[in-house]
Parts: sequence; C-alpha cells; structure tokens
Amino acid sequence: MTSPAVRPADPPSADPASAGPVSAIAVTGLTRKYRADLALTDVSFTVPGGTITGLLGRNGAGKTTLLRILAGQEFPSSGSVRVLGAAPPRTRTCCAAWCSSARTRFTRRSRSVRRCAPRPGSTRTGTPFEGVIVIDRGRVVLDAPADILRGIATRVSGPCLAVDALAAGRPVWERRRLGSQESVVMVGPLSPDDREQARSSGLDLTPLSLQQVVVQAAAGVLASAPAAGFETERTSA
Repeated sequence: MTSPAVRPADPPSADPASAGPVSAIAVTGLTRKYRADLALTDVSFTVPGGTITGLLGRNGAGKTTLLRILAGQEFPSSGSVRVLGAAPPRTRTCCAAWCSSARTRFTRRSRSVRRCAPRPGSTRTGTPFEGVIVIDRGRVVLDAPADILRGIATRVSGPCLAVDALAAGRPVWERRRLGSQESVVMVGPLSPDDREQARSSGLDLTPLSLQQVVVQAAAGVLASAPAAGFETERTSA
C-alpha cells in the first residue's frame, strides 16, 4: 500500500506586513536530539521582522543546528518553529522562494566575534545588531536588544572604599583587589548621580563591550543580572 505524499509547506506569497505584525522567526520549546545527545534543549525566542539579529555562541553551542532547522534542512525532535508565520519548507525549491521573501537577517557568529567585528555589536560589514541571542550548550542563555546589553554592566576601578560605596547594594559579576585599589563589574544602568559620585571619588567607569557581555552570558554569569536592570534600561532608552 502506497502512503500518500506529504506536500511541503508553501512559501509565503504576500508581504507579512500587510497581514499584520507577524514575527519573522518564532521558536517555542524547540528540542533537537541525536540519539542520546541533545543539540538543542527547550529553545524559545522571537525575531521581529525587518531586524538584524546576531546569533552568538561558542563552537558546538548549537548555532548551526538551529539555523538548519529554520531553513528546513533538519527536523526538530519537539517544539514549534515558524518562519514568516508558517512552518519552514522542506524542499530546495520552496526554501529558495521562502528565503528570498524574508526581510530579516539572522547572522551566526561564534565566540571569535571580537576578532572579526569592526565595532561592538556589529556584523562584518559594520551594520549593528538590533538584537542578540546567545546559545550555550544547546540552550538560550541570553535574548535581548543589543542596545540594552551595551549598557547592562560597567567596570568600576579606583580606591577600594570609593568602589565599595558606589557598588553597595548592586549585583556584581566579578571583583578584583590589589592593595588599596579595586575593580568590579557592576550590573545595571548608571544614573547621573552615580556618574557624578564616581567622578568626585576619582573612579574610572568603563562600559563592558557587547563581546564581553556575550562571554559572560556563555559562562552563566548573566543569571545574576536582575530583571529590573533590563526594565530600567529599556524604559530610559
């Protein structure tokens, strides 16, 4: 008995903008398993249309597997994947038509991004990322607008007493001390009063670059960043 042929999904024929706000990419609970190995585990994120999103992570983090699933070249073990409002096509012909209608650039980068990016948070052509997704060991460890990440943490250096006074009550990623001098990475946006306090106390303020934030995210340090810090930065933008 011959089983009925499975018809691949049709590529979108209309501009998604004309049909309302449809996300370019919507992934929910995506898991990809190769026998006993998990390449992706419960991955969920959304990429708005018309944006440039950086997919960052170390070698073997799961970036290629994710992109192959988005392109219809691999199948998820479980979860939902929607590209331009529909499931990815599963033939080369449909995939070509599908990709030609997409408006979103999804750029894959490994941890070596610091060597090839002309400036923080940019692609090789110098176009800035609008969103950043960091994958590590098959899981999304960070998903946020790039502008928020550029201001999420600041390295504060100077006399120990002055550094401790400014960092009091704030989450700190790392702390280094040498004699009477101290350096900490402080999480959260700085207010004008904070900056004036740092200036009058002789402290040096250095914002962490996007690449440094990505490294911290891959190491799991970002778990200590409070949600309120993101919301405050988002509101003030």
